[in-house]
Amino acid sequence: MNTANLQLEGLLVAMAQLTRQIAEAGVLPRESIRHALHAAETAILADDQRRAQLSDSQIEAMLFPVRYLATALSPASAGRGFS
Repeated sequence: MNTANLQLEGLLVAMAQLTRQIAEAGVLPRESIRHALHAAETAILADDQRRAQLSDSQIEAMLFPVRYLATALSPASAGRGFS
């Protein structure tokens, strides 16, 4: 596996934990974080110029981190690993 992929995996796991901690500490309500992540997903999907340059699977790859972090907000995801 490419080392960069492992670095991104580690970054996502760290961001997921930070996202949960931000919500649990009351810094931002979970719904505000979900809204921000939804806005990010919408922005990716609305960028017609970028979408024209990439395949569907590449767009899905861009959406994966956003969706992963959104999933990390669910209480059932606490303590779950990346895989």
